[in-house]
Amino acid sequence: AGAVSGRLALARGVLWVGRHARAAHLRPYDLDGHPLGPGFSFRDAEAGGGSVDGLAVDADRGIWVADGRSSCVRRFTIFGGEIQTLQASPAASRDGRGV
Repeated sequence: AGAVSGRLALARGVLWVGRHARAAHLRPYDLDGHPLGPGFSFRDAEAGGGSVDGLAVDADRGIWVADGRSSCVRRFTIFGGEIQTLQASPAASRDGRGV
């Protein structure tokens, strides 16, 4: 089994926990650590999975995920519907950890 990695984002009293192994999964928790719902998963068929390399929540409660495995930034609703994808350009291949 591979290593599991993840990120956190706090907005309006909700802690979003993102983790990834083969697929990426996001789940909301209250500040006492109780799950607020099942969360949602996503994966990119071409990249063979999804990753949570960065996680933020905007003022409209849009959940932004930097998916390094797929070289994109994804925006989701709190229910897991993907509403926007910002794909990196080929010239952006130098953008990454340590570069």
